[in-house]
Amino acid sequence: MISMIPTLFNHHGFVNIEEFTPQIFQQVVFYSLWYEFIFSKIGGALNIVHVIILTRKSMRTSSINVIMTGIAICDLVCMMIIVRNGFIEMDTMEVCTRPRSLSEMRLDLFLTSVHNAFRRCSAWLGMLMAVVRYLVITDITSKNNKFSSPRYGVKIILTAFFISFLFTLLFYLHIDIVQIDTWHIPLECQKEEEDESFPIYSQQFNEFFESNNAFLSRSRLILEGIFAKLIPCFTLPILTGLLLHGMRKSLTISSSTVEISLANKNLRKSRKDRTTILTIFVAASFFISEFPLGIVDMYKGIWRGDMNYETFSQNVVLLCDALFTINASIHCLIFFAMSYQYRRTVKNLINSLNCFKIKKQARVNTILSSF
Repeated sequence: MISMIPTLFNHHGFVNIEEFTPQIFQQVVFYSLWYEFIFSKIGGALNIVHVIILTRKSMRTSSINVIMTGIAICDLVCMMIIVRNGFIEMDTMEVCTRPRSLSEMRLDLFLTSVHNAFRRCSAWLGMLMAVVRYLVITDITSKNNKFSSPRYGVKIILTAFFISFLFTLLFYLHIDIVQIDTWHIPLECQKEEEDESFPIYSQQFNEFFESNNAFLSRSRLILEGIFAKLIPCFTLPILTGLLLHGMRKSLTISSSTVEISLANKNLRKSRKDRTTILTIFVAASFFISEFPLGIVDMYKGIWRGDMNYETFSQNVVLLCDALFTINASIHCLIFFAMSYQYRRTVKNLINSLNCFKIKKQARVNTILSSF
């Protein structure tokens, strides 16, 4: 994953994955890294626009839109870190590039932890959006539906991030930065008779977590796999069924209690269907990228020491990260296609920009005509 500066692909003397991974799978992983880097740049730009649109006053009207704003911010932060690390990774491929310093490695670890927290939070918010949507459509007869209020969406975001931060804190404390070797400048890179050397640092699991047959390390991975990934993923099929059932039930209640024209009924049904389908799609897309990671964490927590599996599992993580980035890159496009309110906000924003340009040009013409 480009979210963490990988040590498997640079020239400073680390593990050769060819010893443990089939060549075809290596190629798939290698290209997934490049696709992740490309989509992170595209998705970063799209998510900036996405956040601007979602934070407009006309969009801050429901808990679903507020939660979607939280997802967009999490995705944007993750992509910015991936882009930054991607450029660093390409730089480290150069033979004459010195190893990362201790302060740089500490910054890398901090940003990796930030990515870890925001990525987990993004996936959780995708699942929680389905829960909130179900609560909204099952409480449709209430005059003051608290589940649909923007404030409720903010509470969901803050709660999800706080719990995600606790998992990330364990991840951060689990890793130490240690010196593993010394790098001497190659002859072709030396200027005059320069012969400098630099320490090579690496991120490793610390002794405290690895003591007692790695009890704490195993426990962290198992807890991460079960509570942070597998349980949210296993609830998705249940939520999907409940959403579809609740949608049909709410439409029946709405039709029997509110007297509106047939055309308005059809329009209302269509928009509710689209919102629910959008919610299911976002939650399902997170399931695809998070469920394999839960299996990997569980297996790593139970079985340790098999280098073939360790390398294979790391490659699975790389592929899932690429899927997550691609998925996060297209959220705004899916939202644009499925939400009438979103399209209307985009149109109004464009019109506002055009009006601003016209007014600015008019002011310029007025100033020029006064001379």
